[in-house]
Amino acid sequence: MEENRPIARFDDRTGAGRQLAAYLKRFIEGQDSVVLAIPVGGVPVAAAMSSELNLPLDLIISRRIVAPGVVSDTGEENLGAITPDRTLVVNAERAEQLGVTAEQIEQLSIAVWADA
Repeated sequence: MEENRPIARFDDRTGAGRQLAAYLKRFIEGQDSVVLAIPVGGVPVAAAMSSELNLPLDLIISRRIVAPGVVSDTGEENLGAITPDRTLVVNAERAEQLGVTAEQIEQLSIAVWADA
């Protein structure tokens, strides 16, 4: 096993969703709530949460904003995402670490949105 490899906190995404649901249950009781999932990886987590909490499930369909010229050991490096309603979410800390400016992120998001 690699020394720098992170230790998994959950057996799988469904188990993670169940544990998260158990934690959140006290916060949402009596609230009008919905579970939102971001495909693909977030769907198993959200589906388990939705089932455990007896809440409706909906999807947020977004497109990735990829860091220019950066490839990680798992593939492209994502800086954030943009939704169909043009909501932009950015990992500002990671963008700063990579030296990607706000102007570059805006240009990347425009290009991603145009390709949708």
